[in-house]
Amino acid sequence: MTYNIREATMGTFAVGFVLADGTSISSGSAVPYTIEDGTSGHGITVSSGVVTLPLGEWICLFSLETSNNSNHTADIYVNGSIETNFPQIQGFNNSNTQTDLNTTAIPIRSTGSTTVELRVNTSASTYSSASDLVIYGVKVT
Repeated sequence: MTYNIREATMGTFAVGFVLADGTSISSGSAVPYTIEDGTSGHGITVSSGVVTLPLGEWICLFSLETSNNSNHTADIYVNGSIETNFPQIQGFNNSNTQTDLNTTAIPIRSTGSTTVELRVNTSASTYSSASDLVIYGVKVT
């Protein structure tokens, strides 16, 4: 026999994060997204690109685009460890074509202090304001 005990939720939230145009990021560093103005009540915080999620179920959708179409890759990290079950962001440029997978996403069930971040793997590149992070989900009480 199984039971489906419904948890009390505090509401559904969508939180937008932005990246300043022309941001240079070194290899191994977290992308320094900041929370868009005008959002509150969700309990999500960010410090130096490391996002802390409150208790709940969340989907994090990352976007990262270079300003100069250079080759770049970036991985999702959860609680400080690389998450290899979800695709990395890859941007490639050559003389004939450009093929990009400039987005990636991950669902996360947070225990109340789960951290998530996107870390760049390639040498320093400059990124555009077209890069963003959107987190949406349900906060559990």
